[in-house]
Amino acid sequence: MGNALILIDSNMKVLAYSTIYEIMDPLWLENIKQGHYSYDFIKKVKFNSEMKSWSKTGEDNKTITLNGDLQPKLVSRITKNGHLVGGLIMIAHHTPIRSMHTKQLPQIAKLLYEFLCISTENEIYKSVYSSAIAHILSDDNENVSHDLLILNKSNFPSGMRVVIARFIVRSKNRFLKRSIGLEFERIFSKGYSFQYKNYIGILVPEISSDQRHALSELAILENINIGISWLFFDILDIKKYFHQSVASIKQAQLLGETNQVLDYTDYAFYHLLNQIWGKASLNTFCHPALTVLKDYDKNNSADFYRTLETFLSANKNLKETAEILNLHRNSLTYRIARIRDLTNLDFNDNNTVFSLMYSFRLVNYLEASEIFNLQ
Repeated sequence: MGNALILIDSNMKVLAYSTIYEIMDPLWLENIKQGHYSYDFIKKVKFNSEMKSWSKTGEDNKTITLNGDLQPKLVSRITKNGHLVGGLIMIAHHTPIRSMHTKQLPQIAKLLYEFLCISTENEIYKSVYSSAIAHILSDDNENVSHDLLILNKSNFPSGMRVVIARFIVRSKNRFLKRSIGLEFERIFSKGYSFQYKNYIGILVPEISSDQRHALSELAILENINIGISWLFFDILDIKKYFHQSVASIKQAQLLGETNQVLDYTDYAFYHLLNQIWGKASLNTFCHPALTVLKDYDKNNSADFYRTLETFLSANKNLKETAEILNLHRNSLTYRIARIRDLTNLDFNDNNTVFSLMYSFRLVNYLEASEIFNLQ
């Protein structure tokens, strides 16, 4: 070909590269040194207009020049069974890009990938289990042996969570999706990453505070929502907990919450409501005291509705409630007494408190649904 070639896989790892031609490009020298794409390189590719447009076409090759490149690159993507598995990059340093390059590079790419795509034992191990996870989620029993998974359950963590990400604005760019997967793998070195439908996921053990902080930064940086399931203990139950993570993202977006890390615990109630939506009028289950307080507030320019919601959210702690509402404690005590007079509520009754708390959530859900024209 008259130029240096670099073979990569869909995990953005450098599998092989030319040695008879000198590679001068600083970005690719860094990638080769690390054995995989650098984070700076990923950011440059993400905002490259040529890469963005490539995801919308079916071309085998694309000439791409990144900001800071010394030479243009001819890139040929490699697919297998309709899926992107890798790519071959030719650096146009010694010889200009010619028509023969565009014709021959895709063929050479496929040959090189077949003969040189060799993973380490650990990478093969992760790939097998990640593939099995994706097949379980899709109910593809032909491609996954449940017996194999049962025999190797001990290889999975004793406790597991499903962490998934979805772009707030849907993206068809496979590179962007894979870059999120790489960040998941960086944050959770012992996790098993996978992709299913429009979600990028990873199966992880318990999540540390540092990892949660890293996820929060990633959610803001990449304009994504990240859902986290409840802890579970049997890998064959992963589909149920995957859908918990999905529900967290969907319910959060319904409520207008974006660029966040979302725990299923905070959205399980809304997920439950979504399951009965249309089968019953949710207004039926709202405690009538809330309507009484809303009407009173409207007619008297008061704020009793929010006062009660805050009071219950603070576990009936007067000091904390007063601080949140920026009220003197005596003023708050007066408000609580007036709320009791108006509604005849007994705040010492656990069932009453429970019904009020889920009623506030119901109202929030219904109001959000009206905004998104779901009623």
